Amino acid sequence: MIFEDYWFYQLELGCITAAIEVGLFTFLDGKKLPVQEIAKGLQLHAHALEPLLLNLTPMGFIDKDGELYSSSQESKTLLSSKSKFYRGDYFVETRKTAIEERLIQFLRKGTAPLNEKGKSYSEMWEKGEIDQDTAYGFTGNMHSLMKYTSSLNANSDVFAQQKHLVDVGGGSGAWAIALTKQHPHLRVSIFDLPTVLKAAKEIISDENPELLSRIEFLPGNFFTDPLPKNADSFLLSNI
Repeated sequence: MIFEDYWFYQLELGCITAAIEVGLFTFLDGKKLPVQEIAKGLQLHAHALEPLLLNLTPMGFIDKDGELYSSSQESKTLLSSKSKFYRGDYFVETRKTAIEERLIQFLRKGTAPLNEKGKSYSEMWEKGEIDQDTAYGFTGNMHSLMKYTSSLNANSDVFAQQKHLVDVGGGSGAWAIALTKQHPHLRVSIFDLPTVLKAAKEIISDENPELLSRIEFLPGNFFTDPLPKNADSFLLSNI
């Protein structure tokens, strides 16, 4: 799809920039190595480096032979600083985007959490400490991300046999909306933090108020609280 192609394009550019910034193409010039040795040589985290290499492979910048990785001919020519035709500066001398900065941080530190007001979203979720303003902003963004995807997948036969489904970390209710629309027999519960549920209830009330009678809002923290027991299926999406 055109939209997804353009959206992923920024991620592809971020991968190229991050690889140049950490010296990947120069380091691999003339070498053929496994992930662990590349990570050790560049002082990077292997669990972050491997998905970068796998993304760069179909783009034509990295060659993969079994478990061994090497620079493609184009990378050796244009992205290795050893080459007289090096053009990597076109990527790294401009101001880096937030995506590129996070990719570089992930490679060097092994983690790159999304932050709001100086706290990571993951940490806030785990501790159940998301204030209402943050919940509104994050839940609204996730709704715009998930509502199309959920509507495409909600007609799956997997859901046809269910009677009561709990969407764990259900956020905005995008799946709840799509599932109750597609399956009139199905009751859906959204299990999430109270501030998130308040945002979800407003979203559903604005978009599809007729579905509220079939959607239940269950407050809880799935990191620490037991899951509801009166359901025959559970959904985890984009957790």
